[in-house]
Amino acid sequence: MKKSKLLLVITLGLVLAMLTFTTNTFSWFNRPTTDKGDALELSLSSMPISTGKVSMETHLLEDNGEPTAENVANFSNNSGIANGKRVSYRTTLTNNSDTDQSVSLYISKLSDISGGNFYLGVNDPLKTYKQYKITKAQTYKSELKDFESNGLKNIYIGFQKDDNYTPTNWKIHYWNPSNGKDGDDDIKNYVGDISDGDGYGHAYNIYAVTVDSTITHLQLYNGSIQNSNKYLGEQNVDTTNLVRIYKNLDGTGGVYCDEISTRVPNKYAAKITQYYKNATVVKGESISIGAQGNSLSYSSEHNNIASISNSGLIKGESEGETDIKIISTGAMGEELSVTCHVTVVENVYEAFDGTDVPIITNVKVPAPGANSSGQVTIDWFIKNDGGSTMSYKIESVYLTL
Repeated sequence: MKKSKLLLVITLGLVLAMLTFTTNTFSWFNRPTTDKGDALELSLSSMPISTGKVSMETHLLEDNGEPTAENVANFSNNSGIANGKRVSYRTTLTNNSDTDQSVSLYISKLSDISGGNFYLGVNDPLKTYKQYKITKAQTYKSELKDFESNGLKNIYIGFQKDDNYTPTNWKIHYWNPSNGKDGDDDIKNYVGDISDGDGYGHAYNIYAVTVDSTITHLQLYNGSIQNSNKYLGEQNVDTTNLVRIYKNLDGTGGVYCDEISTRVPNKYAAKITQYYKNATVVKGESISIGAQGNSLSYSSEHNNIASISNSGLIKGESEGETDIKIISTGAMGEELSVTCHVTVVENVYEAFDGTDVPIITNVKVPAPGANSSGQVTIDWFIKNDGGSTMSYKIESVYLTL
């Protein structure tokens, strides 16, 4: 190759490279969204809108391809698009300047895709078809998780005062034949007294033993009592939570136990049968803490993060984490408590992969004149190619010059 031709090729290459980086209409790179140039966003409050150079309107397309009269105000679809169906739009760009403009159209913050497969397509002036999925962390919703269906309850043990028992010498064995849960515990939590606890004028010291809420049977044990009295008979605590211990009234000195359902019935015992260990709530929204039991009350460690109502509604106040205590108070004043850990998040959704989604880029909108209306229409659509109904959220659609 002659030297003059080689120099010409090098010069043309340099010119081409400069055009690629500096010219709006000649570039192999994606246009910026708002970093440079004028930005035009289609919001819910002002349509059509204009930058002074290009104005934009978007209309929903009917099945026959004709646009509706109303400008589109909301591009999200919470009701869902059925499998194989689409929603089509027509965006009209009008050049209000005396020079040609190069523009790009974007979806802002595509998120919350659920149920199907989100496809974004363009029919005119180009044909494109691309699938999008949320690839970042799961979007935040008001939700409860780690549900605990087996809570806690107290069983009352009543020691007849005039028999001079030492409660700390006793143990309790408890179980549930249907689910296999069992355990042993000391009798140590004094909660109060009952006068005439058996209808015969006897008073009782009352102790509370905390067990799983599903426990139905118990047996009392005292290592210092001999022979058949070492283990007191099996008792059904599924219908009552008070068991009394007494000596035989006929003077033989035998030790017995039975149930008392008339003095402290089951419904008055401290009990939490279910609750949620963890909850996530959006700031400004409220969800139930999901607790059930007797005489429930609630308290929040940090009310400025999450507050709790008397009825058990958690409200997200500010972003952060805190604990909410669920308390059940029994007839003898004893308490049971469990904790729900609450996380409050700021936003309902996160942006699609931290970026915006392009509908179409670098479209030339010619200046109006004798041979041009100064308008370009873009027909685009959202389609569900998944196996079930798809919902999604879009913050806005906007234009850059």
